[in-house]
Amino acid sequence: MNRRSALKNLRAGLFVASGVSLTGCVSAGNDVLSSGSTETICIAVISDTHIRRSSRDELTDLTDQKHRYEEFVTAMNTDVRPDFVVHLGDLIDGRSPDNDPYCSEDTAVHRISKGKRLIHDRLSMPTYTVMGNHEYKGPNWDRERIRRAINDQWTRRSDTWYCIDRKGVRFLFLNTSCPVTNHRHHAMPAEEFAWLYDILEDTDRPLVAFMHVPATQGCGDRYDQFKREDEVRRLLSSDENPNVITGIFGHSHHSDSWNRLRSQHDEYGTMYYHTSNIHEWMGDSSQIPWAVLKIDLQRDRFRFSAGAGVTDSGEYRTTWIQSIAN
Repeated sequence: MNRRSALKNLRAGLFVASGVSLTGCVSAGNDVLSSGSTETICIAVISDTHIRRSSRDELTDLTDQKHRYEEFVTAMNTDVRPDFVVHLGDLIDGRSPDNDPYCSEDTAVHRISKGKRLIHDRLSMPTYTVMGNHEYKGPNWDRERIRRAINDQWTRRSDTWYCIDRKGVRFLFLNTSCPVTNHRHHAMPAEEFAWLYDILEDTDRPLVAFMHVPATQGCGDRYDQFKREDEVRRLLSSDENPNVITGIFGHSHHSDSWNRLRSQHDEYGTMYYHTSNIHEWMGDSSQIPWAVLKIDLQRDRFRFSAGAGVTDSGEYRTTWIQSIAN
């Protein structure tokens, strides 16, 4: 048995031991798998909405916050019209009792439902999300209940990591926010690593990865890192997987120097992007608190742009292998 087969068998064993089914990605709508596709894929990205209570100790509905959600939904349904929308985590403003004594487990579930009504249910295109660290914030919350609330209402998936195939491109939604010893140290579950190895090994098409806590250390604070992120960067590198187009992160808005969309190369040369964050632009109509990723399959190009900070990647040459199945 060669090393590749041994690793695959080992990973399959991990799935059996953990009870996680070893399944492929779900085809989402039109999954074109033809060489020389002329289609362009458009994905809209928002992050860190931090749906919270009002000054009256009720849920969210601060005027500016609601207005920005309405602005986003209108833009998506009438102007941008993306193939789908991605929410990069921290849907709710989960906090410890010391910081928000009103954010009980019941309140957190209610806020998840509120976000669904304000954003998800009003969009005319599919919406996908990843777990953020604030979804884990309550120290006494039943994490399984929070997971079920998000999965049942937003992702319709059994796990907090998954992938979809759309127009010949594979999109990974990773959970990099699982707390380890406290809420400032994050990790990917071991089962997710096993799944990621298998998905990447079986992927022969262009690939984009979405995650909340960045794999590139963000602004450098421990809060912006997760365990074994160097391994994730290696797996997503062109050396390991030349099909990877880019990775897109949320989370880093807590630093004044990182609260706008920014780009970042890793040590392997892979280009990553940190998104704008909708709650940072409350009351500032000059800022567009979302980003748009466009992938041109025919010309092997992608462009990532956002109004926040007038940031635009420009047209960027991708490095994926031209081996889309006939």
